[in-house]
Amino acid sequence: MSIFDDKIIQLTCPQCGHQFDERIGRLKDDPSIPCAGCGATIQIEAERLRQGLESVDKQLADFKRSLRNLSK
Repeated sequence: MSIFDDKIIQLTCPQCGHQFDERIGRLKDDPSIPCAGCGATIQIEAERLRQGLESVDKQLADFKRSLRNLSK
């Protein structure tokens, strides 16, 4: 689980241009999203999203450790 799972991002349908908000955690769990504008299925690259989030989570954890070490 990422600290970003509850964060909202805005997506744009490549078919009709309709914009809508979606939770990052929902995109990780189910990368197929129906567009409310035209009904087209938008396919998110879930594995790429997961890898990116894991990288950011690790970098944040490393940064927090560095900050703690500075205070010693």
